[in-house]
This record gives sequence, structure tokens and C-alpha cells, in this order.
Amino acid sequence: MIVIGNDSVERRVSAGTGGRCTTTALINKRTGRDYIRAPSLEFSLSLDGVRLDASDFTVENVETSARSDRAVAALHLRSEQPPLEVELQLLCYANHAVIRKRLVITNRDTLAHTIADLDWENLELLIDSPAATEVWLDHFTRREKSALINMDDCALLVRDVALGEGFIISNEAPGPLKRIEVYARDRRVAVGYNRDDETIFERVLAPGESVKTPAAFILTFATRVPQDAIDREYGAFVAEHLTACDPRRVPSITINTWQPHEFAIDRALLLEQIDLAAELGVDAYQVDAGWYDRMGDWSVDRAKFAGGLEEIADHCRARGMRFGLWIAAATVDEESAVALQHPDWLMRDASGESNRHPIPGAITMCLDTPYAGVISGTISRTVERYGVELLKLDLSSVRNLYEPGRYTGCFASGHGHRSSHESHARIVDRLLELVSSLKRAHPECLIDLSYELYGVMDGTDLALTQVADQNWFTNLASPYEQSLRREIYQRGRVTRPWTLNFGGAVLDHPSGPHYGLFSTMTAHAMFWGDLRRLDEATRAHYRKWFAWIRAQRAYSDFYRYYLVSDVFPVPDAVAVRDYRRAIPTSRYGIAPSGIHPAAFEPQLQSQGESWDGVARLDANGEGPIFLFRPASSRHDRFQLRVPWVHASARYRIEDATAERVLGTFTGSELRETGVPVRIAEPERAAVLVLRRA
Repeated sequence: MIVIGNDSVERRVSAGTGGRCTTTALINKRTGRDYIRAPSLEFSLSLDGVRLDASDFTVENVETSARSDRAVAALHLRSEQPPLEVELQLLCYANHAVIRKRLVITNRDTLAHTIADLDWENLELLIDSPAATEVWLDHFTRREKSALINMDDCALLVRDVALGEGFIISNEAPGPLKRIEVYARDRRVAVGYNRDDETIFERVLAPGESVKTPAAFILTFATRVPQDAIDREYGAFVAEHLTACDPRRVPSITINTWQPHEFAIDRALLLEQIDLAAELGVDAYQVDAGWYDRMGDWSVDRAKFAGGLEEIADHCRARGMRFGLWIAAATVDEESAVALQHPDWLMRDASGESNRHPIPGAITMCLDTPYAGVISGTISRTVERYGVELLKLDLSSVRNLYEPGRYTGCFASGHGHRSSHESHARIVDRLLELVSSLKRAHPECLIDLSYELYGVMDGTDLALTQVADQNWFTNLASPYEQSLRREIYQRGRVTRPWTLNFGGAVLDHPSGPHYGLFSTMTAHAMFWGDLRRLDEATRAHYRKWFAWIRAQRAYSDFYRYYLVSDVFPVPDAVAVRDYRRAIPTSRYGIAPSGIHPAAFEPQLQSQGESWDGVARLDANGEGPIFLFRPASSRHDRFQLRVPWVHASARYRIEDATAERVLGTFTGSELRETGVPVRIAEPERAAVLVLRRA
């Protein structure tokens, strides 16, 4: 028997030499309750179409080790027919109620075998009663009795309402490859690769070849407010162990050029915009698409930038800002040199045609070819040449998410993948290896992997944040700040808010100076906009608030924290428009705008009636709280409880938007009764700052 755990969680695995391997107990030690309800499969897979699970393997040996911060167990299993080896790895951390698991599968046969339908965690779990159990999905914002999720959620919360305890189950598989199943079949909880929707997993193992799965983890909790388990225990584990980006490296205020300029950028425009940004106190300026001659060649467009891009980058740094740049990692122009010289590297569909992106003339190269090395070298030289400190990698790789099912994976022959299904995981693996190699070569550069490149609409997850610094996860421009806040609320709690980049608030839009400005601060201040359109009063307003952001971060970096408890609901707004489910607006005669086809999900339309917000308070209960009154809210008052403060402390509260002090309160008063907050007009915000008195 292997026992691995700590003061909060314990897992027991039957693993006698020559016997079978199965989890016999998973105990929430805060309550003493064992969640295992029946003998479990432990893991399962299909090998050449034949289903296997842990009962088909015998234990050869077990290795355990421990140090001050963690304990590790490795169970070595073997099946004779077919000859496969499985190393089952378990990891427990001393300070987290988490047990993490992954597999390494090795083909010991003289023949190749194909693996599919792979779940590396497959347990029969139930807290107590099915009637009292609920599953929180859609990034912890919707409750159901069961869930089967492909591509989207990387973590689900399972809670017993009567007992006030439960667990979070997470899948660290990347992007469109992940799958989580909770109670879709009886009491089964399974974590594995996607086998139901577009980017289906498959891996051909040659003799002696191994495949290492991503990890899954289970976090147990005991609290009547499950949001607190998400914000505190889950968030702390993700920040410490599954997030590559240090929030101290994230700029306080960033401007990106995409809106409204799109491809129409040139030397004169950027020099002027950089000067205006510096005057506002911006500390990072990122040049988006449009600076090059052809995607794929990545030479500067001399018609736009006669002196080269060095002049723009140098001017940016001279004005005290970090320089950022945009590059497409796998999408190229049809007339680019790399596409013309290496048609053998192109991704192709089942009919042999090139995989396409919505940008006219844009096609996609397969990263499971020597092209991956070529583009890695090209990007690295570009970063070095221009001193890039913020790099946005974008456009399609494994699938074109704007045309579901049309361009998924690669059917070309002669590439590293041995089937179109195998291309899915191999392309994503090469993409993450590309990012890792760039980070090793340029540790000073923040690398952003966009949702398009990652293959999931508005998608981010725990595989991405372990490798890339940030994720450009959505384009929700003003006046859709309510939807932007909804997506930040969802994804900023599943990952960490400082890892989220976005096209959101537009500085020169009417909603920008207030509703837009404060909406971005629920993640970090990142903007679009034409700065020439700002009058002097608006410039002064932005200068004031940008200085406020820097001062708040210097005191206690509020970008680190995101707390909602049972105080703030998910913002009442439209959720992500995923083209796998959305209805194209062209069906109703609406002309497309921009490069992305318009679509809507009628079941997710909302008028925005309920107040929302977020507390960005540190462990002392100090920092800002952001509150929002949406456009259709009829209520001008909100009773704000503050459960995150220390009951015995005293706090001074300032309304920074109204520039007045609300008073000094005891922590117990704030926790139990709170303070009334008034926002007189819809589509406005209030920012309260708490300091210990």
C-alpha cells in the first residue's frame, strides 16, 4: 500500500508487487471523509482499438521519495500482452491540499501501437450523496449535476451542498486537447485527452518510444463558500506551481496598436502615438500586425518604415517605455518565400488544400515539420534585433477556430505526425516547445500566446500558463466592458489575472475614461485607442489614474489578487462567442466586419442588470475594490461586505473615484455588515481603497 499526502489530503494506492494498482482511498483530512466509492479504473486507454485500464497491468516495483516541500511516488506497471510499461507518478505538496498525477507510457513491443481514448485519471468519486452534489463548470460560474467538457474548462469544482466540502479536479492538458468528465457516467471522474470534438488525441508509439501525459490534480477543500476555495487555496497553488509569469514583470499600463489602426500603421503614426503614450505615463507600447512586408518572411515593410523598425523600438525606449511586437507563429502569406520554397511544410486538409486563416491570402504551416525550427530562429533574431520585451504570438496553428471542423489538424504526409489525429497533439507540443525555447533565449521578454494560436476561442488554461508568460485571450472592445469583465472573472480565477492580455477598453471611446478604464483594472491596465483623439482634459484624467495604478502597485501589487467570495457574482453579460456553438450572423443577412466572421449565441445574451466587482486585497486586507453598476441596473446602491479583512484590525476606506473618505471601520463591521456604496448612474464604477488605520 502506498500512502501519499499531508495534513489536508491523503491518497492510498494498493500497489503490491505482482498485484494490481488501484486507488483505495482519497481522504479530505480536514473532514476525515473518504471520497472513493468503488474500485476505480485508475487510468484507461485504447491500444489499437482495444480498451485497457490499470487492471490489465501488474506492479513491478514502487519508488518513493520525500523532501521538506513534497513527496513523490512512482509506480512501475507492466502488461505482457501487449508489452507496455506504465510509470504512474504521484506528487503531493507539503503546503497544499493537492495530489497531482501523470503517466509515462512506453511501448516495449517490436511493433508500433496506436494509443487513443487516454484518461490518466479515472476514479469513482463521490463526496456523500448524489442529491446534494453539484458540479461547477464554465470557469466555476455555472452549476450542474454533471459535466463532460472538451477544449474549454481546465478545472471543475465538485461540492456537497449539505456538507460544505468537496474537491477541484483539474486537467493540465493544453488547449483543444483537454477533456474532463464528472458524473456523466455514474460516479466516474475522469481527466484525459479530447476524444469527442475536432482535435481528437492519438499517438503512434514506435518500439521503445514513450509518451508522457500532462498532469491532473485533485484539490480538496472544506468551506461553506466554495468561491473562497477557488480564490484562496486553488489560486495559491496555481500561482506558486503552475504560473511561469512573475506579476512584477507585467507592465502597469500597456497600449497595443491593433484598434483602431489595424494594418494601417507607419513611421509617422507610431512615432506620434509613442510620444502621446509617454506623456500619459504608459510604460509599454506594443506594435501589433502591419509592420512587415509578408507574414512568413518577417522583413520590415520599408514603404511604411523607411528607416527600419529599429527607429520605432529605440524611440519607444527613449521615451521610457518597453517595446512590444506582434508575430504570427504558424500563419504565413501565400506569396511569402517560406511558403513558395517549402510547400511540403504546409498544413493540408483532407482534400489536400492548404489550411487557411480568415485573413485573405493567409495559410498555415505545420509546426510538426522543420518549419518549427525556422520560425523559432526567425522570431529569436527579431526579438534580439529590436529589443522586444513583450512578444505577442498569434493566428492559427492546430485549428482555425473561426470555421469549426473545416481546418483541423494536418492531413499532409511526410511530416512528423503519422496521422491527422496524431497531428493535433504533436502540433501543440511543438508550439509549446517553441515558446519554451524563446523564453530560454530571451528571459527578459514576456511571451504572449494568443487564443487563436492556442486553438480555443477565448481560451487559456494551466498548460499555457506553465510555459508562456501571458495569453491574449479575447478581443472585446469598448463598449463591451461588461463582457470583458465577465471573461476576466472567469479566466482570471481559473488561471491568474496578470497572465491575461486582451483587446478591451478603447481609450478614445466615450466609455474609455471611466467604465473602460476601471474594467481593465480587474486584470491589468491594457488598452487600444488613437491617442490623437483625446482632448487635454481626458489626457489629464488618464495621467492621474495611470499614476494611481503605479502608486497602488508600489504599495502592494494589487495585480496579484482576485477575490470575489460570495460577495460578487459573475458579471451579468454575454459569455464567449465560441464558433463551435454560435450562430453566424451572415445567416441573417448581416455583413461581416473585420477579418473575423460575426456570430452570436442567443442563449447567452444579457442586459447586464446586476452589480459586479472584485476585491484586489492583499493578505492584510489592503488594496482596491472595484464595483460596477451595469447599463440596465435600476439600483444605485450596493451593500458591500468585506470578508477578506482581519476582524480585529481597523480600516480606513477612501472612495478614489469620488475623492472622499468613507470612514474608518473595524474589520468585524466590514465582515458582518459592510458599507453602503452608491453609484448614481448606470455604466459607472466606484473604486474603494482600504488601508489599515
